[in-house]
Amino acid sequence: MIYKTTPELVTAILRGDVDVGFDYHAAFGPSIANKQFKVIATSGEQRAPQLPAVPTVKESGYPDFVVTSWNAFHGPAGLPKDIVTKLNEQVVAALKTPDIQKRMEDLGIQPMIGSPEFLNERMKSDIAKWAKVIEAAGVEKQ
Repeated sequence: MIYKTTPELVTAILRGDVDVGFDYHAAFGPSIANKQFKVIATSGEQRAPQLPAVPTVKESGYPDFVVTSWNAFHGPAGLPKDIVTKLNEQVVAALKTPDIQKRMEDLGIQPMIGSPEFLNERMKSDIAKWAKVIEAAGVEKQ
């Protein structure tokens, strides 16, 4: 079963409609804290700081299974490089402030702070990775 929203998935797990769910830490945080969910594994390259006793899927015997998400700021095509650089500097500075770091930690977010070039490479890598998964799964183009 595929759920369109995180609250639908959380409700389905709590009701016992499904046995396993896969979503962001922030979505499951309250249910984990209340011991309503048992975390079996995390999907990052390394163990999550919020769940140090929980192994990764990779550690659990699936070495190629690493799934992480990312968010980014985008602007219009042709945005001058000096503006891109300045915006990136400001975002990086904000992400390094103690208040923002604490908030991200509470949500289970591990920021990947980098340059626009880093983001472009990550996007290319993810597109190639997920194109293979989608093709192998036989998912039809929408």
